[in-house]
Amino acid sequence: MSAFFEWLNQDIRDALRQFAARPGFALVALLTLSLGIGATTAIYSLLNATVLAPLPYPDAERLVRVQERTPDGMMFSASEPNYLDFRQRSRSLELIVALKQSSFSLRSGGEPIPAEGLAVSDGYFDLLGAQPVLGRAFVAEEDQPGAAAKVVVLSHQLWQQRFNGDAQILGRDIDLDGTPYRVIGVMPAEFRWFEVSFWLPLAADPNSDRGDHWLSLIGRLSVGSDIDQAQQELASISADIGRQFPSVAGWSVSLKPLHDWLVSPEYRQGILVLFAAVALLLGIACLNLANLWFIRSHASRAEIGIRSALGASRRRILCQWMVEVLLLSGLGALLGAVLAGVAIDLLKHHAPSGIPRLETLSVDANVLLFAAGTALITALLFGLAPAWHAARTEAAVSLQLEGRSGMPRGQGKLRDLLVVGQIAISALLLVGAGILGRSFLELKASDLGFDPEHLLTLDLQLGEQNYAEPWQKVVFFHRLTERLDAIPGVVASGASAVRPFSGNDMVNDVTPVERAAETGSAGYMQLRWRAATPGFFAAAGLPLMQGRTFSAEDPWNGPRNVVLSATAAEKLWPGQSAVGQRLYWGGIDGDPLNVIGVVGDFEDVNLGQPASGVMFIPYNQLPWPSMSLWVRTRGEASNVPSELRELLRTLDAEMPAATIVSLQDRLDVAVAAPRLRTLLLLGFATSALLLAALGVYAVMAFNFASRRRELGLRLALGATPAVLQRMLMQGGGRLIAWGSVLGGLGAWTLSHTLSSLVQHRSAEDLWAYALALLALGSIAALAVLIPARRVLRQSPLESIRGD
Repeated sequence: MSAFFEWLNQDIRDALRQFAARPGFALVALLTLSLGIGATTAIYSLLNATVLAPLPYPDAERLVRVQERTPDGMMFSASEPNYLDFRQRSRSLELIVALKQSSFSLRSGGEPIPAEGLAVSDGYFDLLGAQPVLGRAFVAEEDQPGAAAKVVVLSHQLWQQRFNGDAQILGRDIDLDGTPYRVIGVMPAEFRWFEVSFWLPLAADPNSDRGDHWLSLIGRLSVGSDIDQAQQELASISADIGRQFPSVAGWSVSLKPLHDWLVSPEYRQGILVLFAAVALLLGIACLNLANLWFIRSHASRAEIGIRSALGASRRRILCQWMVEVLLLSGLGALLGAVLAGVAIDLLKHHAPSGIPRLETLSVDANVLLFAAGTALITALLFGLAPAWHAARTEAAVSLQLEGRSGMPRGQGKLRDLLVVGQIAISALLLVGAGILGRSFLELKASDLGFDPEHLLTLDLQLGEQNYAEPWQKVVFFHRLTERLDAIPGVVASGASAVRPFSGNDMVNDVTPVERAAETGSAGYMQLRWRAATPGFFAAAGLPLMQGRTFSAEDPWNGPRNVVLSATAAEKLWPGQSAVGQRLYWGGIDGDPLNVIGVVGDFEDVNLGQPASGVMFIPYNQLPWPSMSLWVRTRGEASNVPSELRELLRTLDAEMPAATIVSLQDRLDVAVAAPRLRTLLLLGFATSALLLAALGVYAVMAFNFASRRRELGLRLALGATPAVLQRMLMQGGGRLIAWGSVLGGLGAWTLSHTLSSLVQHRSAEDLWAYALALLALGSIAALAVLIPARRVLRQSPLESIRGD
């Protein structure tokens, strides 16, 4: 054992001497390794934290999300009565809890602020294995309709930021929308549910409307049950409910693992693509280093020959080379781990919203182990073959080759294959980056149906305490928009019941009156809807195509009118004029609604998707507490935000300070995730292209240099430099062509992987293929041309004399 450590110590000293003797080679190799390992480790840490790591809840593999499904297959939230039936009658789910997120105005502990609350049913905290660090959670008696006590549990973040971590907070009342709620608990810092600041009892009402779908449901499978059994059981319960209540006939249920809700399949697909891309980048780095190591072993053949002549065995030479390789890889892993830590910190502070479980991202033992494993595999990939070739070289052969630039034929073929591999992987990455890049540009240029320039938005929540009556909400928005339109610089203002590009939508059944008999209670189709004030159409800039829009003079108790978008009108009455038609909204009970106008298509939720149709309902007939105000200005109109805030304070001094955001900023946030994904893949592809170009340059420079005598003789015998340059370019061109073809075929084969990440664009985008391969071919050809021209600059005499 002591002899082993003595050999190891000697090999490490020899490796360090070799690095000192060739600092340029060592520095290039170290930087290549550290960047490759660092990028791979950073993306792996993101993959591990957000996708691979199990959810931090007990029995997480048994947790499922329960959704109701419309007759035409659309996934939907659940109604309160249906939830209660599922909870009472299900046996395959031992517990089902319901959640309903709402916006509130928090007026305790300082200036009023908007805050997101989550109403939850009894058992929610137990299901997720969370217990308050202060106080208690809700009890069953508090989760009942009409419960006398109004209680609240605070998040740790709200408790610290708003109430300074006051340990005496328990038992105190806080003001939510003008209503006092008694604080009974504070949750631990590690327990988070999206951006929720506090939790309230849900108190689901069994007598509420079964068609009112607002609840998200989470269940835990009973021991011995699986998700398919639970879905069949709940579908059977849903069918029984439909037979008993025709208004929900035809609805069913869908179950999915909770992990698929918190970490969407689209995000999982995107992060896997990025991890594959960065792994390919590391592969190119390995191929590049393998080629450099071959050149290094060729340059050291005399040294190897002398060592062999003095009695060093092949095993000893191989071990000495691998120690050098492993030492370099270890240093690369250490530097790569540091770079990964920096990248993770930047990502946590600057990542777009929507990345799940980002707070758990860190360089932990698992990530460090991955970095070490990556370094070991990398060392084997790029170091083993050159070391093996070096160790196999006979001493006499090594000494005979001294003074020559040639390389054994087998090594030359292997190095050519490494170049082809680099080109192929670079082509694959460039094509993928090109497809995502063109898709992102099209996403940015999506037709929204309105001009987002010079549009300001802010979200308003009208609390039930000050706006308990519907007319109070209507009067507030009438006064707000009337006075807002009088501000210099404001073109028009209006409000809609959906926050633009928040990911939330409102959908309900609609049925033309003439189709009520044939469709029944199931509804003719699902249609998105918005409660909107009269000025919203002008503020959004929606063109009027038929009829008219709402007017401030339309009475709240007059005819129930609606305005449709063009796609909605065509879906409901194909080939006919929609104005004057009537339709049912929700069930087919009650009075139908009259279509008074048709406006252009409108998209405020799903970027890049085809228009699906929207129905607008007058706000004075459906006063909604949560509204998004749209203000169109002339140019920048820098005075508008401050005057708007002052106007809000005048109308309601207790309203939380509004955060005014341009619609363009909301659009930028909406495309932040695809932008980041595209930029990362483009960065990996560009790095791969540069590495491949360096690899081609190094190999071609060595190959051409090894043919100096041959080229000198050809020049001496009358060949022109142009002819020889063409000959050399043809040799390098064959490698580039083979690599490009293989890379293009690989990208085509894997195109289905990108199909879920592109918008309105086939993953088999021929323009992306053409541009990517053209860029790759041009750069690679330049990497061949430069060493070819350099070697042909020498005189024939100098070339024939050799080194």
